[in-house]
Amino acid sequence: MPTLLIHKYDKSNPNYIQDWISISDIGKIFYGTVLTLDKYLKIENSYIQTIHEILDFMKIDTLEIRAIEKGFSLQGTSKN
Repeated sequence: MPTLLIHKYDKSNPNYIQDWISISDIGKIFYGTVLTLDKYLKIENSYIQTIHEILDFMKIDTLEIRAIEKGFSLQGTSKN
């Protein structure tokens, strides 16, 4: 079974730019603008679309999840 690793940036590249990496970065400033939920979802949805295109191209109709972790949730972050 083929294995693919997909990363947002190549951190070994000397031109690597520190950027947002998770949902917990929503509300922080990057490139002089605030990362909004809409901007975050637009990028994350493009990753999902890319994965769909790779799967279609390689004629793969199933995936196997071998490990999963939960790092952060927006749930419970509101200040009541």
